[in-house]
Amino acid sequence: MNAGVNPDKTDSDDQVAYKRVRVYPGRIRLDIEEIFHSRNEKVRNFLGKLAHTPGVTQVKFSAVTKTAIIHYTPDTLKPQEIFSRVRNGHPTREMDEAAEQELDIIINYTMSKKGGDLELLKINRYGDRLTTWKIKRDVPGRIRLRNPFLLQNRFLAKRLDFELAKTTEITKYNVSYISGGVLIVYNEKVLNKNRLICQLDQILFTFMQEAEDPVQKSNKLALSSASMVFAVVAGNFAPWLIPFSVMLILYTAKPIFQRAIKAAFEERKIKVDLLDALVTILGLVFGQFGSAAFMVWILDMADKLMEKTTEQSKIYLDQIFGKQVRFAYLLKDGQEIQVPIETLKQNDIISVNTGDQIPVDGIVVDGEAMIDQHNITGESAPVERSEGEEVFASTLLVAGKALIKALKTGENTYASQIIHIINAATVHKVKVQSIGERLADRMVVPTLGMGALGLLAAGPNALLAIINSDYGTGIRVAAPVAMLSHLAIAAKQGVLIKEAHVLESLKDTDVVLFDKTGTLTKEVPEVSRIIPADGSFEETQILLYAAAAEQRFSHPISRALLTKSEQLALKLPPRNDAEYQVGFGINVRIYDDLVKVGSSRYFAREKIHIPESIQKELGNTRAQGKSAIFVAVNEKLAGMIEFQSSSRPEAGLVIDKLRRRGIREIVLISGDHEAPTKYLADQLCVDRYYSGILPHEKAEHVRLLQQEGKKVIMVGDGVNDSVALSCADIGISISGASTIAMDVSDVVFMDGDLNKFDYLFDISEAFNRNVRRSFLMILIPNTLCIALAFFRLAGLPVSMVLNNGFNFLATINGMLPYFDRKNSKKP
Repeated sequence: MNAGVNPDKTDSDDQVAYKRVRVYPGRIRLDIEEIFHSRNEKVRNFLGKLAHTPGVTQVKFSAVTKTAIIHYTPDTLKPQEIFSRVRNGHPTREMDEAAEQELDIIINYTMSKKGGDLELLKINRYGDRLTTWKIKRDVPGRIRLRNPFLLQNRFLAKRLDFELAKTTEITKYNVSYISGGVLIVYNEKVLNKNRLICQLDQILFTFMQEAEDPVQKSNKLALSSASMVFAVVAGNFAPWLIPFSVMLILYTAKPIFQRAIKAAFEERKIKVDLLDALVTILGLVFGQFGSAAFMVWILDMADKLMEKTTEQSKIYLDQIFGKQVRFAYLLKDGQEIQVPIETLKQNDIISVNTGDQIPVDGIVVDGEAMIDQHNITGESAPVERSEGEEVFASTLLVAGKALIKALKTGENTYASQIIHIINAATVHKVKVQSIGERLADRMVVPTLGMGALGLLAAGPNALLAIINSDYGTGIRVAAPVAMLSHLAIAAKQGVLIKEAHVLESLKDTDVVLFDKTGTLTKEVPEVSRIIPADGSFEETQILLYAAAAEQRFSHPISRALLTKSEQLALKLPPRNDAEYQVGFGINVRIYDDLVKVGSSRYFAREKIHIPESIQKELGNTRAQGKSAIFVAVNEKLAGMIEFQSSSRPEAGLVIDKLRRRGIREIVLISGDHEAPTKYLADQLCVDRYYSGILPHEKAEHVRLLQQEGKKVIMVGDGVNDSVALSCADIGISISGASTIAMDVSDVVFMDGDLNKFDYLFDISEAFNRNVRRSFLMILIPNTLCIALAFFRLAGLPVSMVLNNGFNFLATINGMLPYFDRKNSKKP
């Protein structure tokens, strides 16, 4: 059946006028040109009327034919009913909030990508579900769908791939951004088709607002490539094509002009984008159509190259830290149950076997295993882990079997945090990059002046060659690539650089300020003596109270107490919530007794009497370079616990290397007393030391050094040092992976090894060499080109080859560490 012309006039905002109707079995075609340039509200109302009408299966708009094609089920819906919905503005039922939101997202997204007009849109209806997905093939347990938004969109394809991996009911899937299609094999007993489509829509609606239009970007490069070929043909073989070539060049150069106009009128700046626009325009004015088209093409290619290198950097991070597994085996009621890793919660028990990747950060509660954790800590050899020891997500269990109690899951794991930190650090703009950009922007006016002189001295070719030569374009791409390369490589070796400025500013530092305890000394001291105050408490009782009070803390003293109590097989009693004062002490209730543990200063503040005999012992302890804490029960001194520690074996060598690196002063700072601090300072030959320093006073010492005009590196290991670490020019934590989440440092040595200092300086030097090399690769050819242009030895083609060729080489230079440092520990 075919209906003739049927003009329809309407004044209502809710109605849509159609000029022609064609009716076929199960399909109606309406000529409705106005819909393609109308407000979103009218479009949404039109869709609401049709898409929610029972019997309508698809609504498709086409900008080419200016039509709306409505597919329907003839058995349940008559054409007259469809006309009534369109003309009268009364949808069959009111759309709920979710349906309205879906339509708004689809319409707004489509219009934003198509210049504000609704050029092409297709909405399908399955049951009560509106969707942009089209079912191409559907058999039980297997479905193939297509979506125009997925076509050529790598970002959406990757997000879809990632999200589908989390669905246990899906046994197999394939996502193709080339065809815009998805093939899914699923368990039809637990996942129905409509629910699956709903899940696909939710993924798209969540992420497509973040996605750039890759089709437009790909078409842009393809179009500029075609424009360049067309310009060469027009300029050399078919002059009658020149007008068409000029229009095509101007169209492809539109983004260049927009950037130049934005800089000039919105930012009130003359930037290097102006030179790019001028080169394009003047190339057309002087008849160098191929050069003008090449200018547009090379800038599009630079954008594409930047996108590719950034994507490669992300892939490299995935290779370093590994992609998270999809499933884990949860131990429940004695049975191992396969579950998606995103359903894991804190305190779940997970079973991990040989060859499995560990899915969580946690503690081994049963079993023994060899674990390869080089991607987290930088350790070259697998480590043994048994009951009570910590393991990390994304590490590999290479031998044995272990039951692991989950402490952190998903985005909270250390591997996820590391990747997040590195990605955040790459936002930093390196100094030489900023210098290059500023130089490029500042050189715009002088370049225009030199171009004018070149025009007078050597003609238009010299003008074009000179204004095409800029110093900022290449370094804007090369420097971030080099930054990410070196950050990723450092992380692979267990040096997590959280603030990218470290790579640049490390060479300018001249003072290293070391905290003593746990940094230059062995991390955990030993309990050397336990001295009862008056015989009321035995040594084991004093130790038990102290260890119980400190059992929830992880600083060196608490670990020393816990280690000693384990050696003596003491069973620690539970305790209530404690009151902890950083750098002083703790009080807690155990067995209904009020227990206080802390320094002599803390006990003096608490007005707890220390007998003369114990004070004498304390004096002897300090004279020997040892330290001590006191334990009181119910406001009465129970006894003193003495600790001894020695310097780390590598500490002396590290300090010697720092001096050879140009560090002028090594300073030791400690909350400990004079005797042990002086003893260690003499042993390591540091330049000066400070003892008895409270946490906030450490930060003050950092500021005092900075006021002397010095660049300070602060090295610490715990919460006591957090303020000083944040104040220093560079804060380095050697606390290892266990405190990344709360560390305020700029750098973390993941395995706590001071020898990583040498590697940190090496990677910093390698980075600075790389960026300087890139800058010279850009500076020298462009300067040479400007000089040659004055002597008519270089025109626009030569300038473009030199400028863009060396920009490309500079970017490749930034990527070199990926290739020649991948398996090396030395940059």
